[in-house]
Amino acid sequence: MVSLSKKRIVSLVLVFVIALLITSCNGTIYQNNETETTGTTAATTTTTTETTQTTQATQTTETSAEKTYDFSEGSEAKDFEVELLTGEKVKLSDYRGKVVLLNLWATWCGYCVKELPELQKLHEYLGDELVVFTINCGEEKNKAEEFINKNKYTFMVGIDKELKLGYPVRTIPITFIINKEGIITDKLIGAVDNAYEYFKEEAEKANK
Repeated sequence: MVSLSKKRIVSLVLVFVIALLITSCNGTIYQNNETETTGTTAATTTTTTETTQTTQATQTTETSAEKTYDFSEGSEAKDFEVELLTGEKVKLSDYRGKVVLLNLWATWCGYCVKELPELQKLHEYLGDELVVFTINCGEEKNKAEEFINKNKYTFMVGIDKELKLGYPVRTIPITFIINKEGIITDKLIGAVDNAYEYFKEEAEKANK
């Protein structure tokens, strides 16, 4: 009887060992739900991790254009297409060969509203030398249109309701002076006293 029990125990141990060996050949599920065969090299695991990191980096780039684009002075201005209040669609690059004042604003922004009469003055007096191109950010077209008509502004107004242009708008107003070659020569975050004189001088520098 004792001998028979030992044989059973040995048999059970063998079955257990075989089961472990079979299990070790199955796939392992990682946190990213990818199945890897046990026994793959460390290099393969590393590649999987690197791929995941690259994907995350790409997603970040795709969803935060303004963080990855260089808007500093001396950089080429990011091109875009936008619909104007008139319904016409234009690109920034359509005005290559002219000096452009690009201003981002909204009706709820007190400093923006205070600055717009100065931009109208620039438009009226420097229309042949300077393109005053303003972009209303994050608002309905009819709201911006009502505001512009009420104040009788005649400079160019584009609508970026969904903030798709990729320009920095966390702090407005923000204004760029762009020279004839499409290079940013001046970047001003916020409003400035005597905006007419300031931007007139910067436009003249960009025109040289």
